[in-house]
Amino acid sequence: MLPECLLVALLHISLRLAAGLTAGLPRLLLLLPAAAALGAGIAVHPAFVLPLPITVYEIASGIFRPGWSILAALAVPLPALPDGWLLPYGIAAAASFACLRAFDTDARRIRMLQDETEQLRHKLRRTSAKLDEMAGYVRQSENVMKLEERSRISQRLHDEIGQSLTGSLMQMEAARRLLGTDRAKAEQLLQQAIRIGKEGIDRIRLTLKQWKPLPEQLGMHRLKRLAAEFEAQHSIRASVTHEGDLDRILPIHWKIIHDNTAEALTNVLKYAAASRVDIHVQVMRAMIRSVVADDGQGAVRIVKGLGLAGMEERAAAASGTVIVDGSRGFTVTTLLPLDVHESGRRNS
Repeated sequence: MLPECLLVALLHISLRLAAGLTAGLPRLLLLLPAAAALGAGIAVHPAFVLPLPITVYEIASGIFRPGWSILAALAVPLPALPDGWLLPYGIAAAASFACLRAFDTDARRIRMLQDETEQLRHKLRRTSAKLDEMAGYVRQSENVMKLEERSRISQRLHDEIGQSLTGSLMQMEAARRLLGTDRAKAEQLLQQAIRIGKEGIDRIRLTLKQWKPLPEQLGMHRLKRLAAEFEAQHSIRASVTHEGDLDRILPIHWKIIHDNTAEALTNVLKYAAASRVDIHVQVMRAMIRSVVADDGQGAVRIVKGLGLAGMEERAAAASGTVIVDGSRGFTVTTLLPLDVHESGRRNS
């Protein structure tokens, strides 16, 4: 009896393994002989009824939709069961149905998640392509704006200064011709040429002054652009406010404020788990106070890494300091003294 049992078991296992490597109709055609092998094995030993429900379930799931039809298919072998094996088969069938049904449900969920993941990947690729396209448009727009600005500068210089220079040259040319015959008239023409030239120089200075943005506008603009880019890229609300006379802030101050703010925003993204960050620049009587505060989880014990050390080094280069507080959210305060730099500016 043992050789026959081994033969039936090996035949059934071989057919099941082959069926596991296929799908659709070929799988069904391999499962049917596997079930037939178990049916033949029951005649050798009744214990072969125990693995039969699994094979019957898989055959039925390939024919019927998941549900009670498969459960009914498990009852098909009941008339052919040996005496005394009805209860063991029923227990095996119920356990097989419950386990395989749960497995099929999980498999369907996994397939759905895989399909959703693939759709999201497709959307991500399309979004990335659109972002690249928009970035190209932005670069192109920036180039067009630069060309338009150059054109406006050229036209304004031509309109306002070209005429003055032309008039001055004409006056000097006339004065050169009258030097030998009418010296007084030549001197008068030279004075007019000098006056026209001075007016042209004054117009150049005025034009350049009107076009040149104020230092505080450049610094605050960069800071606001940094916050806007951070908010757009990471969906964390970022605001920039200021108070006091920004004209007192020198370019070296703006560089330190900008670099320390950028480093603080990086730390917010890495550690804070925040939904909002506020940037505030305050110009006091003898001090500039720049604060980056978030509403994140904060930290009871603050470990100084390379980022915080770099912030302190930048502030120290301008005789300033950095204060970090993690009690309520995370706050990084950069303090820069004004008296040293302002005295240097007055002396210069």
